[in-house]
Amino acid sequence: MAIENLTTFTEVDTNSRLAITSSRVTFTNITDETGEPWTYLMKDKGADYFNGDFTFYIDIEMADRQNTNPAIDICRLGNDLEDYIAAYNNSHSCLMGYIYGNFFSILELYGGTEYGNVDSFNYNPGGVITHYYMKLWRDESVGTYGTYYCKLFLTAADRIADTNPVLTAASATQLTSTLHANVDFRYLWVIGNQLRGSAPLALNGYFENLDIGENNLIGPMPSFLRT
Repeated sequence: MAIENLTTFTEVDTNSRLAITSSRVTFTNITDETGEPWTYLMKDKGADYFNGDFTFYIDIEMADRQNTNPAIDICRLGNDLEDYIAAYNNSHSCLMGYIYGNFFSILELYGGTEYGNVDSFNYNPGGVITHYYMKLWRDESVGTYGTYYCKLFLTAADRIADTNPVLTAASATQLTSTLHANVDFRYLWVIGNQLRGSAPLALNGYFENLDIGENNLIGPMPSFLRT
């Protein structure tokens, strides 16, 4: 595994919501309320860099949720330098994990249409702060345009062995989203607020040890080699 150096990512943080080390981004009172500027940590990997199959690993912990339902991106991929709501309004495409209130799920945005997953993980069951080891991946061999997945584990060893996954709200072992198009992506946002313009909402916690499979990615694949 190759952990990304987050100090090489681009940080936009007008209200000082983020604290960055080489392996961790800590967020304090990050919010999507009306009037809040776009806050994010992003890497421009170049056009079509995230092509074909890929697997991301990231460790997450939400220490505190204030009020009701802050909406926060985790590992969002896109091709336009804009927040999620702008991507939605501009009929663009994204692939992402996201937090909404006490829940985590995955989402495909294609041409401005949301294809969400009705299932989700409750990341703080009973109000208990829990450290999770996450796996997000796209497998283009499953379905016409590929399938996007997510699993959570309670230990790094379980994630490596793919054993004892945390169950979703629907008692499934993973989140699954059938994709609607083959889209290659340029930008990776480790975290970003969605700017839904809600009432005052905030989230505290951290993401760390991001591994985007650099050893498995060789940059954009020539179009004549794609199937």
